Amino acid sequence: EFCGDLANKISKRWMHVHVGLNTLGYVSTLVVFSLAVSTIKVENNFHWHSAHAKMGLSIFILASIQVIGGYRRPSKDESLGDAAREE
Repeated sequence: EFCGDLANKISKRWMHVHVGLNTLGYVSTLVVFSLAVSTIKVENNFHWHSAHAKMGLSIFILASIQVIGGYRRPSKDESLGDAAREE
């Protein structure tokens, strides 16, 4: 009984911690990416010419897609379908 209650409490809080940390990570990435783009813009007018810059842009786009997907995902009950609701 104790283990079940503890697992239930951890399960409920885990999602909030997970979302919070991922949001913080994405916001940090967004700030650093913005600083990098503005620095390149000041130095020269040509963006994305190096492999490093192209890789950074690609990773930023993939991270953005992942965050959007995370916020758009169905709730736990919806993703289980009708079988979970019948129980």
